Amino acid sequence: MNNRIGHTLAGATLLATSAAGLAASAMEYTPQPEVSSVGSEALIELNDLSREYGTEAFLGFLAASAAIYGGAKLSPRRAEMLKSTESSLNKSNALARVLPPFLIASVAVATGLGSEAGDGANESNRVMAEIMGNDTSDIQVIVQHENVLPFNHSTLAKDDAAKVESWVTENGGTSLVFKQALGDANNPELETNPSSAAITAIPAESMESLGLDSKDIRKPGIQAVVSSQFAESGDSVLIEGKDAEVIEALDVYPGLDRTFAFASIEDTMDSIFKGEQYSGVLVAGLEDNVDLNKMLADMGIDAASIPMDQWIDNYNQFWDRSVKPPEMQFVLMIIGAGLIGSSYIRYADVLQRKKQLAVQNIMGVPKRTMKTAEYMRSVVTTSKASLTATPLIVGLTAVTNSSQYGLNMPTTLAGLGAGTLFYGMASLGSTMAANGIIDKMDSATEVRK
Repeated sequence: MNNRIGHTLAGATLLATSAAGLAASAMEYTPQPEVSSVGSEALIELNDLSREYGTEAFLGFLAASAAIYGGAKLSPRRAEMLKSTESSLNKSNALARVLPPFLIASVAVATGLGSEAGDGANESNRVMAEIMGNDTSDIQVIVQHENVLPFNHSTLAKDDAAKVESWVTENGGTSLVFKQALGDANNPELETNPSSAAITAIPAESMESLGLDSKDIRKPGIQAVVSSQFAESGDSVLIEGKDAEVIEALDVYPGLDRTFAFASIEDTMDSIFKGEQYSGVLVAGLEDNVDLNKMLADMGIDAASIPMDQWIDNYNQFWDRSVKPPEMQFVLMIIGAGLIGSSYIRYADVLQRKKQLAVQNIMGVPKRTMKTAEYMRSVVTTSKASLTATPLIVGLTAVTNSSQYGLNMPTTLAGLGAGTLFYGMASLGSTMAANGIIDKMDSATEVRK
């Protein structure tokens, strides 16, 4: 009677919640709770930790599997324990074989996307540092205020930039004035163009540091250096609607659906950036104790100086907060679905072997030993799935990189390990749940069936 009431209540609850969900979908209801920075930070941390310790997790599972197989070679009892967990499902059910490596590969690629977004977006800044001949840790960036991000609005008057350059030269340093903006770049020869371009303008003489011929740089019109995905040397493209000739194509990948474009300030400040001021100045080669912010204040320049590494890190954080939280939510959904699938497979597997397990129990094998053997099998299965996932990761990464401009995500052990870690936890969790069957098993009754 109580069971019937319980089933009735459960059915009524399911019907009510389904009706509410259907009504919300029909009315196109938009849930809009308060933004939780705590939740975002937690998801970012989870992404970073999974990759930071991913390699160790992968190697740990491999080492544990090697120890299990090594023990089985040395001990007939352990060999029998491991053999008792062999599943006929893995031989007959394609899902049982395909699901684990596919989940690992999916997580490996997904967790790498957030890191790739910020890393790629900073490629233009690294090229500027390369042009200066300095490491980013040795460069200061003078921009409108201390919270300016690369490619965001920043104004530094040309006269003020000239004062800074003069002062830096007098004090034995080097400088590079620059203009940055996100704009449009279009190659008429392409069927698909990037949605935006990371445009950077610097003095023509500085562009020679990229190995370009000064004659090419100083030809009439806009001479541009672009990413090799977008155009080849000699191509004619449009940058912010202005004709530009490509004088060099570099293997630079500047982030999500972007291309990269460098041109000279001399060519662009009277065309693309007509009537605008500079974005800032990079400064290097000064003594460590030089206070650039004091210098700016003494000159009456309303600007701020920050370390270039901090500037780059701030941009990375922007992309982390933009990409990693929703990305990690999808990862958790994938793992949730994987846990459900894995649990079903494990349940079906243990149920299929239940009579065999009951016989072993009657013959003197403790339930604790059988459950330990199931965990051993879970570790071995995770390790095998991780190795099987490696070609899938390469394939899925290739598909991801080809999906839009600016992506150059590598395959790494950290990514593979992140997938191993998440799937391993899901696998061990499903084994723990499936071991409940062994706990509740009445061996004598099971053998008589």
